[in-house]
Amino acid sequence: QGQPAEGARLGAMGCGYGFARFAMTHVLSVFFGNGVEIVNQDNIPDDGPLILVGPHFNQFVDAMVMLKAAGKRRPGFIIAEKSMHRPVIGDFAKMLNSVPVIRPQDKAVPGAGTILDLDMKERVIRGSDTKFTKDCAQKGCQVTVKGVGQFVVDEVVSDTELRFKQPLEDAELTPDRFETGGSFKVVPKISQDEVFEAVYQRLLSNGSIAIFPEGGSHDRTDLLPLKAGVTLMALGAAARGAKVKICAVGI
Repeated sequence: QGQPAEGARLGAMGCGYGFARFAMTHVLSVFFGNGVEIVNQDNIPDDGPLILVGPHFNQFVDAMVMLKAAGKRRPGFIIAEKSMHRPVIGDFAKMLNSVPVIRPQDKAVPGAGTILDLDMKERVIRGSDTKFTKDCAQKGCQVTVKGVGQFVVDEVVSDTELRFKQPLEDAELTPDRFETGGSFKVVPKISQDEVFEAVYQRLLSNGSIAIFPEGGSHDRTDLLPLKAGVTLMALGAAARGAKVKICAVGI
């Protein structure tokens, strides 16, 4: 037995969604004066499990454009959990049936002490008055060295020394900017099982989601490295029987 159309499944939530969509697209038209032209909108399927992906150059405008481009679809956005608690933004996100994600960087905490040495060849970080055995006890946590970037902790040797895993080739690290005595933050590893399960259920019921796979907005002329989340969502839902389609929305 087939699933009902996406709009019909929203039930009472549809009114709130409709209001949020109308308000946001109206603001978009006012902001750009002559409005926004959507090209090739017929490439977006009218029904069935769908993931909309797009670049993220503006925290607010991108979501408005995505909503307008979605046509008949009513996608729920993958949104940072902390944004759900902000005035106005959080209210609209809830009306749009968004799926909140706790981002590890939002839970980062300052580490004790300072960093004395960063050895990229030996993959070792040494500190002064640090408490690595306590601060970095969680398996899979990361250390963000000020001015340099993030490193995944591989082994805590002592309170003042730890080893990190080999950084990925596309990792944006700037070791030449390292300064002795700099501060650092510890970024926890957070399970996203509940998020993925919510997305799977949305897709299995022929729903749609919208996601900006760069993981954050920026003002660069190129894309940030894409996160793997959208791929995991699509493959996970497909493994559960959903015939997922991914549609890229150029903004």
